[in-house]
Amino acid sequence: MTQDGPDYDMSVLFNGHYGSEAKQAFEKITELDGVTERIIMQDFTFVSQIDEAKVPDSVRNYVIHSENGKIKFQVILHALDQSSLQAYAEQIRVNDDLLNQENKFPAIVINKNNYQDIEKKAVCERESRKC
Repeated sequence: MTQDGPDYDMSVLFNGHYGSEAKQAFEKITELDGVTERIIMQDFTFVSQIDEAKVPDSVRNYVIHSENGKIKFQVILHALDQSSLQAYAEQIRVNDDLLNQENKFPAIVINKNNYQDIEKKAVCERESRKC
């Protein structure tokens, strides 16, 4: 799990519902020789809206679409399996107890927004404008 680029050798993508066939295929892949680690991650993409007045000036320059005082933006949620979430939390030094609170939804927010610069053919950090 990294924001700087892939930190893995192989990625397997199952489109659609993660059902029993995908689970069986995943288990077979993880049993292959040379596989030392695995992470199950489900991605959810949705569009949200916020009031234009609440958008920081540093972000306002990048707003592509505003309608009726609302700005639409894309949010991507990466849901990890429990053991992978625990390992990631340990890596970034998040207190494990915070992820195991009863009746709470454990989450780690990565406050980083990247974009693809077509002219530079690169992925850039929005805040620092580094590509």
